[in-house]
Amino acid sequence: MVKTRPFPWKRLFAVLIALLLLVFFDQWTKGLAVRFLKPGGPVVLIDGVLELLYTENTGAAFGIMKGMHWFFYAVGILVSLAALFVILRMPARKRYLPLGLDLVFVIVFSWDVMGVALATIIAQFCSWLFGIFYINKHYKEIRIRPFHWDFDRHLFGRAMKLGIPSGIQQALFSVGIMVLQTLINRYDTAFIAGFQGANKLDTFGFMPVQSFAIAVTTYVGQNIGAGKMERVNRGMWYTVAMSCAVNAV
Repeated sequence: MVKTRPFPWKRLFAVLIALLLLVFFDQWTKGLAVRFLKPGGPVVLIDGVLELLYTENTGAAFGIMKGMHWFFYAVGILVSLAALFVILRMPARKRYLPLGLDLVFVIVFSWDVMGVALATIIAQFCSWLFGIFYINKHYKEIRIRPFHWDFDRHLFGRAMKLGIPSGIQQALFSVGIMVLQTLINRYDTAFIAGFQGANKLDTFGFMPVQSFAIAVTTYVGQNIGAGKMERVNRGMWYTVAMSCAVNAV
C-alpha cells in the first residue's frame, strides 16, 4: 500500500502570504511614486546616470499607439464579448466566482480597477487549486503535488547555467535604456519627441527578435535536457534566419 503524504497546508499559507505581500508592496511603491515623484519632480540617485522620474504610459507596451484610445476601446469590447461567450459556456460553480469577487471589491470596498485586478488574481489562483484537485482525483496516473518541493542541486545548477546569461542580457538592456533616457531628458521637447518616434519604429523591429530569443531559450533548455544537441544547433540557426528575415522586411 502506497502511503500518501499529508497536504502541506503550511506551505500553501506561506505562498498565499507571499502573494499578498507582493501585492501590498506593489501598491505601496506606486502610492509613494504618486505622492512624492508626481508633484515633486525627479529624484536624482546618481547625477547624470540614474534618477527616479514619474511617468504615465498612455499607450500600449513601450508607449506604442499613444493617444489611440479608440483602438483600446474596440479591443476591450471584443475581448469582453469573447470573455462573455466563454463564461456562458462554463459550469455555473466556476462562472460566478470571479464575478462575485469583482462586485465585492468594487462595490463594497470601492477599490475600482485595483479591486477587479485583485479579484482576477484570486479567481485564477482558486481555479489553479481546483484544477489540481480535479486532475488528482480523476486521473490517477497523474499526480500533481505543487507544494511538495524536493530541491535538486544538479537540476538547479543546469537551470542557472542556462538562465543566468539570459537574465544578465535583460538586465543590461534595461539599465542601458534607463541611462539613455536620462541623457535624452536633458534636451528640449523637439529632440525628445523625435527620439520617441524613432524608438517606436525600433521597437517594432526589436520585439519580434526578442520574442524569438525568449522562445529559443526555452527550446534550447528543453532539448539539452533531452540530450538532443543536434536539435539545439538546428533551432539556433533557424532562429537567426527568422530574426534576419523579420528585420529585412
